[in-house]
Amino acid sequence: MNRIRDRDSCRIATVIRENLQGALHYRLYEQSARYKDINHTLKNLAHSNALMHRACRLGYRGAAERLVHQVNRFTDHLRRELEGLPMTLASGLCIPTFSQIAGELIQIEDEFGDWEYRPREQLLKVTTDPIQLDDIRLGPFSINVELNVIHRLGNQHGVTGHHPFKVIALEPNTAAGNNHITHPHVSDDRLCTGESTNAVKSALLEGRLADFFLIVRSLLQTYNPDSPYVSLDVWRGTECHECSERVREDDRYYCEDCQHDVCNDCMSSCAACGDSSCYGCLINCKHCEDYHCHGCMKQCSECDQKCCTGCLDEGLCPPCVDYKESQQDDIEDIEEQDQAKPHEYEDATETTPVATPAAI
Repeated sequence: MNRIRDRDSCRIATVIRENLQGALHYRLYEQSARYKDINHTLKNLAHSNALMHRACRLGYRGAAERLVHQVNRFTDHLRRELEGLPMTLASGLCIPTFSQIAGELIQIEDEFGDWEYRPREQLLKVTTDPIQLDDIRLGPFSINVELNVIHRLGNQHGVTGHHPFKVIALEPNTAAGNNHITHPHVSDDRLCTGESTNAVKSALLEGRLADFFLIVRSLLQTYNPDSPYVSLDVWRGTECHECSERVREDDRYYCEDCQHDVCNDCMSSCAACGDSSCYGCLINCKHCEDYHCHGCMKQCSECDQKCCTGCLDEGLCPPCVDYKESQQDDIEDIEEQDQAKPHEYEDATETTPVATPAAI
């Protein structure tokens, strides 16, 4: 077992040293690029100054005065570039030795009890004790740092604010209404480091692994009420009366009809009057399939079935209207037939001879 641990320690030290050398390369490259910009400004300044000197020597006052503004502009530009440069190249970045990294791993064992290394992923992870903030138990967290991307922290422009680690809840007690938030300051396994961002970055860039894990654990054990993803006051949320899901305070609605709290998904409004109610208090009109409040649902005067006011026609629901119109058509057909029968009888009396008593 000790042989395996020693092997993993050597692997970790090798990966960290390689990545920190990569971070140093990033810093050197960026600073050399900035010196290159300064060289370009110096050339422009020297060229403009030479032109101004020549204009003065030849007595071209107008040209000389115009070139003065150009020289001043390049001078100001050069001054701003110089102010942003460090005193030395890649200052403050050092590569820890193998023994120093081994000492960091021993300190991690003392603080966290154990650590785990996955060579295929180049992932170093530790597990915290169960975290509890106020009376809310959030459970233990796994702090996973990707050793193979530490060098990206050396690129100050490309990955500003990026930290190659995740904080994963092992027994997640997520915030009500948001399964992505496992801690007031953790969303999608990413910890908001806030004012500790530079401390976290420096610890990784200097190979101080123990300090890195301790800082992250301290952040998990601390609650900042000024910048949480979800406040502890509403962590558990309120149970929706309709679907029984836990809902955050911002997404909670109150139904005046049933006087219960519901979530956003269970809240709607009447299609006719627009008053808000939960789906449990709204009635679905089977004719238009829209939801309406009780006040906008009326009984059909013919069949007593519920129907929204928009579908009623002179107090009748659509089926009863259709039936009434069908009955009216039938009555009109019968009346037409009744009106036609007497005419046929009269025609028959005019054309058919009737026997008279004299003829008999």
